[in-house]
Amino acid sequence: MTRHKTSVLAATSSQPETDRAEEEEKFEWPSDGRRPTPEQRAVAAGWLRERYDRGASIRVLAIATGLSYGATHRLLTRAGTTFRAPFSGKRRSS
Repeated sequence: MTRHKTSVLAATSSQPETDRAEEEEKFEWPSDGRRPTPEQRAVAAGWLRERYDRGASIRVLAIATGLSYGATHRLLTRAGTTFRAPFSGKRRSS
């Protein structure tokens, strides 16, 4: 599977467009099929955690990065993320 540069999700970012474009350059997986280095994984984990903390779901982050849900969750766990309760934003009134 080819990894692509991630695009920042406008719904989870309050930064100007120029800042978001600069951030996109910080997170890029190796495109030649090699495994990412520990440094690349650390950068990716920080990038993912920052967006998760701003409200992006794991599933949305997985789609944005081209990683599986499990790989995204694993990177967030290694970054020390405190996870939200499932469906915490979708409560129905009784």
